[in-house]
Amino acid sequence: MMAPGCGPRRDGPRTAPGPSAPAIPSDPRAALESLGVEPYPKAEPTAGLNVAVLEIPEGAAHTTSWHTKDPPAKVVAFYRKRLREAVTDKSAVQMVVGSTKSGYGVTVVAEPDGVKRTLITITVRRT
Repeated sequence: MMAPGCGPRRDGPRTAPGPSAPAIPSDPRAALESLGVEPYPKAEPTAGLNVAVLEIPEGAAHTTSWHTKDPPAKVVAFYRKRLREAVTDKSAVQMVVGSTKSGYGVTVVAEPDGVKRTLITITVRRT
């Protein structure tokens, strides 16, 4: 007789491997370009945040963070012109949601960071 929890260790659900997705570069600029999103021209990647990838039920979400001296409204206007079916939200932070030519969902949030700069967070949902 075996006590509960004393069987073979399982680190998660066993699933059949799915199709392998192309690797996303760790460089934020190259990562965005590989997903079909143009990096904001005057922005610099936020130190230490590079590219975060989160597995989601639909595929993967790739997030990059940037800083620019341009105001949030200018950043949102830039992406509103470049994303398909772009919708903006100007509540507490400025945000635009749309998609790439490949159909990946994109969310861009631009907000003041408190030191006369704008923090840009770009998330691309790849399905």
